[in-house]
Amino acid sequence: MTYVISGTVVHAGVKYELSERLAELGRTCVAHITDPDPRDTQEVGSIDALRVGLNDALRAAQAPSPYVLIGFGSEGMLSMLFAQTYLFEVQGLVLVNMPLPGGSRSELSDNRTFPNAEDFLERTRLALFELPLAVLYTGELEAREYSPHSNWSGDQQQIAAWSSRSKIHNVQDRCRLVGIALNYAIEFSQAPTQLSLYQEKKSP
Repeated sequence: MTYVISGTVVHAGVKYELSERLAELGRTCVAHITDPDPRDTQEVGSIDALRVGLNDALRAAQAPSPYVLIGFGSEGMLSMLFAQTYLFEVQGLVLVNMPLPGGSRSELSDNRTFPNAEDFLERTRLALFELPLAVLYTGELEAREYSPHSNWSGDQQQIAAWSSRSKIHNVQDRCRLVGIALNYAIEFSQAPTQLSLYQEKKSP
């Protein structure tokens, strides 16, 4: 299996620290950086293009599935879209400070990135309902950095509600994020795959 860490250059330091911790444990890890931030692109459907790029990068690296996806910031949406598309290859999803599409961080509902934010959210809820999900966020400080009117905690609660197997943590100390994300990633790697669960349901 492979741990896949996604984020922009803004999160590079935290992502590489997490990558090194996983490597020390003998875990296969791919750190995927997109730059510029997908919010800045002018191309319609850009998130989907990034999903294809991530899949291509994993195939090129010969990174074995199943995957545990760890997405930082707006790149959490890339991890979610990848999980929707390749659900049977994903064992768990860790989202760190991910804004809610169409939520209080309003620029993320821009049509250049999400042609239909409501449709995206509905497909997410349907696809990820039984997927192990950890939602980690750094409290109202993070919200103030985005918008003075953000309902940051409420947005994170909505994201956690997408899965019946979710866990949510408000982590005031950003330094603890790496340790908590690491623990969840390892925990999820030991969970049954979505394919095995599906086959179990189908068996007489």
